[in-house]
Amino acid sequence: MEKGFGGIRKEAQERLDALDEYSPLDYTEKRPFLEATILTCDAIILWANRHGNLAEELAQKEENPIRKEELLKIAEICHYVPENPPRTFYEAMQAQWFTQMFSRIEQKTGTIISNGRMDQYLYPFYKKDIEAGILTDEEVQELFECMWVSMAQFIDLYLSDTGGAFNEGYAHWEAVTIGGQTKDGYDAVNELTYILLKSKREFPLNYPDLAARIHSRSPKRYLYEVAETIKAGEGFPKLLNDEDIIPLLLSKGASFEEAYDYSVSGCAECRMPR
Repeated sequence: MEKGFGGIRKEAQERLDALDEYSPLDYTEKRPFLEATILTCDAIILWANRHGNLAEELAQKEENPIRKEELLKIAEICHYVPENPPRTFYEAMQAQWFTQMFSRIEQKTGTIISNGRMDQYLYPFYKKDIEAGILTDEEVQELFECMWVSMAQFIDLYLSDTGGAFNEGYAHWEAVTIGGQTKDGYDAVNELTYILLKSKREFPLNYPDLAARIHSRSPKRYLYEVAETIKAGEGFPKLLNDEDIIPLLLSKGASFEEAYDYSVSGCAECRMPR
């Protein structure tokens, strides 16, 4: 969100160019990682641009002027993100979704997909667009729900009977974490938190899973809306107690900033993305 994959690629290339050619450590450990980072950045940028090219082709054939305008907007956004840092909430959502989809390829190595703290890293884009009057809460909820539909369409296919039996085709594990505390230890609930809760109450899909972080200073409205969402009977959100989890992470060597910023991955694992 801050650098774009183009920025990450540039940083990796600069570090690669600065390696000591006479250092075994640089050439056996650092070089392969940096080369892989550059290759991955190039791949996802190329992949996103292909989506943009397809949207342009569809726009040329489209007769409905409203849909034609939508396709041209999609094309413009796909050609910009995730190579560059997003400028709007819409672009931030698209950058997140490209990253989510691309990481599906990695899932075959045993990694778990997580959406992280969506109400935190998307909030600056939301706030900016709301204040500029170019976005409404209803449009934000619609974008989230378009993402949920796309997420639900994914079915992980295995080549073996064992893999299919383990996964059953529908276990996604794409947890979205809301609430909790900021890296500075203040309450983190914001307007996006409530939009996400509302979306999950009103939208008839199980994906993604929702995890609500709770602490002693959580707002009463937040606790009420979490309870209302649980009452709907869909099985989420799961509740995570900051008062227990953060001290545990600190005791294992995490910094306060890292511990305050934990998110849920998989079923109920608490991880600290860095």
